[in-house]
Amino acid sequence: ESAPSIKSGWNVILNVFARASEEDDLNKIRIVHAGIQKLMSGDSSSLELLEEDIVLLINILLKQAKSQMEDVAINAIVNLGKVVSFLADKANLRKRARRPSQSEGPAFQQEDVSANKTLGDTQQREVLTIEIKEQQQVTEPSNTGAETPKEVERPQAITSKYVNYAEILNQRWVLILTCFSSGVCDLRPNIQGKSLELLFKVLLEYGVNFIADFWIVLFNGVLKQMFDEINYSVQAGRSFKDMNFIKHAYQYLVEIFLSYYDILLPLQQNLLDIISTAIDVNDEPLSKIGINALKYLTNKCGMRFKTDEWEVLLNSLNRIVVKNIPTQLMEALRPREAEAPHQAVVLPPPTPNSRLNFNVKSCVTKCVVQLLLIGGIRDLLELHFSRLEERFIVQILQTLELSYKFAKEFNEQIYLRYSLWKNGFLSDLKHLPGLLKQETDSLACQITIRYKHFIFYREKGTVREDLLNYFLR
Repeated sequence: ESAPSIKSGWNVILNVFARASEEDDLNKIRIVHAGIQKLMSGDSSSLELLEEDIVLLINILLKQAKSQMEDVAINAIVNLGKVVSFLADKANLRKRARRPSQSEGPAFQQEDVSANKTLGDTQQREVLTIEIKEQQQVTEPSNTGAETPKEVERPQAITSKYVNYAEILNQRWVLILTCFSSGVCDLRPNIQGKSLELLFKVLLEYGVNFIADFWIVLFNGVLKQMFDEINYSVQAGRSFKDMNFIKHAYQYLVEIFLSYYDILLPLQQNLLDIISTAIDVNDEPLSKIGINALKYLTNKCGMRFKTDEWEVLLNSLNRIVVKNIPTQLMEALRPREAEAPHQAVVLPPPTPNSRLNFNVKSCVTKCVVQLLLIGGIRDLLELHFSRLEERFIVQILQTLELSYKFAKEFNEQIYLRYSLWKNGFLSDLKHLPGLLKQETDSLACQITIRYKHFIFYREKGTVREDLLNYFLR
């Protein structure tokens, strides 16, 4: 309450707060929390009084953001966001207007398919600089949408004889963003939501000031670790209360890539690796979120992709499809001594006490993922067929053929399907388990692609005999 009257005592006060925050005494932590709340409850004038001591405040908030007391943690995260905005204003950082879609929630909808150079040198991180150009308007990277967001005009930076606000913020970006990302991985919903909001709000608004090397640090040192932790938590059974929260996180990740497409394009593979990890985790809701994030990325960026970008995307897509073919179905109940690749399979007689040698939930998830991926490939070709080189068309056909052949071979193994059924695989079905939809969808998608290919060449006055013979057969 007496903050405006305090002139030179902030260093002492904040040092006391900092020491108290290091202790495990909950009462002391509560007192520090109450003091910080008083300091942060008004406008930014109290922060201006701190000058260089604002570094101590940041360190205290970083500590309290890890508190087991939920109100202490969430208030620390909110206050840290206020400090970032204050420092950014003082440093005259350029601010990018947010894309309209972000206020509307996730931009992709889930399809319902169901079934019974990381920078290792520490010095490099410390000397990363934010390019700040005063009294000059700088054009930011182009956006993927039809409209380019307008840069918000900023007044000239307010400087202090004692403080370099840009340097303070520049040296602590990684710590602050890591704090937000850790909050996203917290299992308390309120902390998750506020941390996610502030993390991507900061990245979307102030990312225009970041140099390319710093984005590499963020992707590999902050974002990747955060999404890996989310995926691990889901896989380990520590489910998030609301899976829509995870969907929002992946949607924000793609929005970051779209908003800073030109500078982040070299990180396309990093982005695809993060998304593919979600698909490969063998949890059906999370896999669906990953596939829809991949579709959203492809739909929005496909018109801007050149040959190299399409190659990276389709190589990743091929790997995801192959990895998620449910091959364990063909290995189920196979005797372990049958090592020859073409040796006949001798199945034991099905009994109620027999056990399957694979995880049923993981296998069913792969079956669902195959159908979603085939649908995603179909949608991709509807939008971007004319932009794909012939070698990419061939690659897609080969990928679909792998999925088709596996499903066809499995569907022909009637006794294997019967044995799986009797030994507990989808035993609640009234018919034998099969991959009929995978077989028909992958074949139908191949036929559609070849027909589009045939029409494409015919419109150019050329008849492709290989394609014509395919249909005649």
